[in-house]
Parts: sequence; C-alpha cells; structure tokens
Amino acid sequence: MAFRVQGNLAVKENVNRNVYRKKTQITVNRKKTISAPEKLLYLVAIIMCVVIAGFVIFKNAQIYESNTKMQQISIDIQKMEKENKNLKLEVRKMEDPKRLIEYAESLNFALTDEANVLQISPTTNNSETTEDIAFKD
Repeated sequence: MAFRVQGNLAVKENVNRNVYRKKTQITVNRKKTISAPEKLLYLVAIIMCVVIAGFVIFKNAQIYESNTKMQQISIDIQKMEKENKNLKLEVRKMEDPKRLIEYAESLNFALTDEANVLQISPTTNNSETTEDIAFKD
C-alpha cells in the first residue's frame, strides 16, 4: 500500500509510476552470401569478358601486322619505281644513234649505203616463198 503523505517532507512518497518504454528492436542486416548459381553466372561473365578482350587484342595485332606489311610494300614499290626510272634513262642512253654508231665502229662494223639494205616482210602462217624478200639495188 502506498502511504498518503500530506505535507510531510520527512517521508518519501512511494509512488509507483509505471513508465512505459518503447522497446526498440535492433535489426541486424547481415549480408547474404553469394549463392552458387550467382557465382557461376559471375564466373561465366568474367570468362566471356576475357575471351572478348583477347579477340579484340588479337584482331588489333593482325591489323598492326598488316599495316607494317603495307608500309614495307609501299617502300619497296618506291624503290622499284626509282630503279625503273634509272633503267629507262639507261635505255634511252643506249638507244642513242650516236652511241650505237660508236659501238658498231668499236666492233669493226662498216656503215653501208641504203642501196644494199635487205628488207624482210613479216611472215604469216602461210607458206611464203622468197618472193616476199626484196633486195634494193
């Protein structure tokens, strides 16, 4: 029983106060572990990424190799063009009539008149006789 104290300060009043506290529940969220199918899915995704990256790198290597071959071929073409120009110049020098005359004289050939020139017509598959060959006198 509770005392009823009226105005007496020497006695402590025993008051039963019901204090209601809200009970708070602490929820602990634990991280879920990765399940086996998820792990398998991640593994397959990683493997696919590696395969695609490898394929891209391989193709880039092939493109680089082709480009270097093309550059080497273009360098070779330029060298051949220079060589062809030099050979054409040499052919022009060799075809010069003055040089031909000097070369013929060095081989002891004699210059002839046009009267002694032998002309031969081009032959065909038909059997042609010596009538096609004309001598100029």
